[in-house]
Amino acid sequence: MRKLTPLEESAYAQLQREGSVLLAGDELHPMAQRLLRSWFDDAVGTIREATKDLPNDMPLDERKKIVDAAYSFGSRDQWPYKMWLKARRQYLARYGY
Repeated sequence: MRKLTPLEESAYAQLQREGSVLLAGDELHPMAQRLLRSWFDDAVGTIREATKDLPNDMPLDERKKIVDAAYSFGSRDQWPYKMWLKARRQYLARYGY
């Protein structure tokens, strides 16, 4: 599971205290975008590694089980899980999801 560095934790906590994680129009603050992008990149890499040897004709249900079993970010909640779900949808869409 990828953990935030102390600097990232501090920066994100400061954004939350200031109430500035979200900017006008639900746009994420640039620092929050960077932190979340890291989780997404980690999720894409984990899925890529778990599925690199799968045949293209594997049934979608079996493919989903393999992807879901590869989840490694701890509890299935908050931003890391949301980024995992985004990467999962992006990957499975190529196979008819």
